[in-house]
Amino acid sequence: MIKIFGQSTLNDVCNQVLDELMPEKTANKINDSDFINVTDTINAVDSKSISVREGKRDLLNLAATMNNTTGNVIEGLANLLTKFPRLLPILDTSKIGEVELQSTYFDVFLSEIIADQDKQVVLRWANKSVHQDLTDMRPDAIISTLVQHDFGCPLGFGEAKAGNVSTTKQSVNLDIFRLGITCKRAIERHDLPACLAFMINGYGISFFVVSKRHDCLYTMMEIASLNFTSSLSNLHTVVYEPTLQHQ
Repeated sequence: MIKIFGQSTLNDVCNQVLDELMPEKTANKINDSDFINVTDTINAVDSKSISVREGKRDLLNLAATMNNTTGNVIEGLANLLTKFPRLLPILDTSKIGEVELQSTYFDVFLSEIIADQDKQVVLRWANKSVHQDLTDMRPDAIISTLVQHDFGCPLGFGEAKAGNVSTTKQSVNLDIFRLGITCKRAIERHDLPACLAFMINGYGISFFVVSKRHDCLYTMMEIASLNFTSSLSNLHTVVYEPTLQHQ
């Protein structure tokens, strides 16, 4: 790509696409007072000064006063209070598999910021092909609409890797490539303006948007990345201001 278009041209294209996807006015920030409240609540639960139920109550009450995006993040943190250990992070990642990453660390959080029950959008860990007549690719996660008693068109896809010694750069890159292909096919089949993708690698997660720029020309842009925590003591870092600005 660099040899054909040149670094400067590719940078200009990336900046233009990013400006379209994430205009400056949509940046979501948490103010200092709310950040301190979140941190104090999580630390109180971690130190057993208050119960998990009381901590969830306080975070949900705070989320109710915020805009949708920031409030959804705080709701996700409230859900994680019942999932994360109070002890130090689990350092031996070889003991944590993909299913545990999905169910314990990411699902309860991603469901709040991606799924939308009011708009009939769900996050499914299906590990199934969406279009069996087109491909045998089976993404770990599917973001899809609900239409009466059935799943509607897909809006995005996700993959997960354990991030331990069994995970290689090549395997992660192949999963990202598959996400791009799956999103491209969903855009073509359902005439979507864009498609969301996310890649989980251990405690890290990256978000991408695939969009059609021209006939037979698609871009896959990374819009955010986050090093997720694995224990209650560091849970407040998820709402650190630079993180929310890129959600």
